[in-house]
Amino acid sequence: MLLRFALAIAFVSSACSNGQAVSPVAMNVVSSTPQTTPTPTSDSPIRSVDFENFTYPNIDAKGTFTLKNGKEPNVDEPRSVIDVIYGDVTADGNEEAIVVQSQSIRGSAIPYFVYVYGVKGNKPKLLWSFFSGDRAQGGLRTVFAENGNLVVELYGENAYVGMSNYDDTAQCAACATHYTRSRYGWQNNRFRRARNLQVIPHEGSANYLEGAQP
Repeated sequence: MLLRFALAIAFVSSACSNGQAVSPVAMNVVSSTPQTTPTPTSDSPIRSVDFENFTYPNIDAKGTFTLKNGKEPNVDEPRSVIDVIYGDVTADGNEEAIVVQSQSIRGSAIPYFVYVYGVKGNKPKLLWSFFSGDRAQGGLRTVFAENGNLVVELYGENAYVGMSNYDDTAQCAACATHYTRSRYGWQNNRFRRARNLQVIPHEGSANYLEGAQP
């Protein structure tokens, strides 16, 4: 069973993508109004994909890496799958998979990466990939599907995937005063961000899934 646990993250950067024509500019335009779609069934094709034994493209570099039993073998700073969330994020009534990964690196930083996969021709197809900021400064709180949209919650005020500078007003990197919920609609084979951001007060640690209940 995949573990859902809170880990501190550190990896300040803009969003990147693989396998699609997504850019920060494209995400800054208004998406269509979210539509309620039929609830996907638990036997949807994407659930047959073993994301713990899978080859992924690197987000911030060329090439790929392969996980075995949920972890990247024989490397000094391995990636690992910590969560797979299923839901319809393209408003077509079919489930997609949202794969959340962490990486064990030297020091205290633990970056988080997100891969969104659909199915095309009975094969998994990458729709989007990105990594978040550093804990209270744009770090990943949670990600989920809602009304056919992809919803991402990042720590900090007005934080969204792909912004150049995250909020740095927190008293410490591991404690956040706010988090921001942003929504991404699937249009013309890419995710586009809606303009409205929802800033929500938060007291406590800035960890993945820390008190987050979509």
